[in-house]
Parts: sequence; structure tokens; C-alpha cells
Amino acid sequence: MINHALRIFLFCLVLITSHSVLAQFKVNIYFQHPPSLSNSDSIYYDTAKKLVWNNFQGKPIETGNVGAITSSGFGYKASMRSVDGEANLTLNIYCSFLKSKSWVKHNKKTDYILNHEQHHFDITFIGTSLFVKKLREAKFTINNYSQLIKEIYSDTYAAMHQLQDQYDGETKNGQLEDKQKEWDKKIAVLIQDLNK
Repeated sequence: MINHALRIFLFCLVLITSHSVLAQFKVNIYFQHPPSLSNSDSIYYDTAKKLVWNNFQGKPIETGNVGAITSSGFGYKASMRSVDGEANLTLNIYCSFLKSKSWVKHNKKTDYILNHEQHHFDITFIGTSLFVKKLREAKFTINNYSQLIKEIYSDTYAAMHQLQDQYDGETKNGQLEDKQKEWDKKIAVLIQDLNK
């Protein structure tokens, strides 16, 4: 009887100890800005560097009215490790432009169109920054972190795409110069606010 009670006590002690170890949970979030290598397909967002037409290396779709396409997005790498009995989750966030998926028609290489395309990359950066902000505000636990990261990513990616669509819709893909100027200012303010 005593042995049975002792076993139950020890089992409960192990459960409580395991739970307290798992409850110690640290999250590190890093918005990465690695240098963009010339031989890489990716260009990582840098507020000090703007896109140039040589970055658009994909094959253009010659049919239709679209003069250029910017392929950009954001992603993350997550890793988990235990340090001194504490679970450490590290999230590295990246915002990038893909050269091979971005293209321009030869007769559309104007500064005006390049500016419009740059703002698509800028909007991706704005979406990435929102993702980082929401991750930093989240209440992660050992039990919810995986699902919560996926939900935040899905929500912020959808919000970014909505802003991209709004940008193209209001400027009519850059054809409405007055609306393009409005968006030039709007995006500049949003990026300036993010850098504060």
C-alpha cells in the first residue's frame, strides 16, 4: 500500500516537474536583412537599396497589357532547442524579391513603371513588418506556438495581398498618375513609420 502510494506520488511529482520545465518558454524573433548576393535568385529587402531593371530576370508574358511583374513575399524559419531546461523558439523572418519570377517587357523599362514595381516590394516589406509585430505581441506557449505562428502568418499574408490588390486597383496598375502619386506618399509614410 505504501509502495503504491509512493509510486503515485513520484509519478505526480514527475508530471508537475515536466510541466514546469515545459512552461519555461522563450521566444526570439529576428527580422533578417542578409546581404543580397549577385548569384542568388533572392534580393532581401533593404530600405537603402531600390530595385533596378536588371533585377527583373524572368521571361515576360508578351500577351496582355501587363508591362512588368514583381514577385516578392515573406517567410520564416523556426527552430526549437532546449537550453538549461528552457525551451527556446527562434524565428528568423525574411522579406525577399525573386529575380527569376519577376519580369518586364523590353518596351516598358521606364522609371515610372519601375517606381510602381518598387512599391509592390515595399508593400511586401510592410506586410513582413506587420507579421513581425504580431509575432512579438503573441502569447506563445509550448502548446500553441506552432498553430499560432501559422495563423499569424496566414492572416498577415492575406492582409498584404489585400493591400497589393488595393494598390493596383486604385492606381489601375500604375496607369492613373495622380493616384500613383498618392500611393507614393502613402507608402513612404508607412515605411517611415516602420523605421521609427
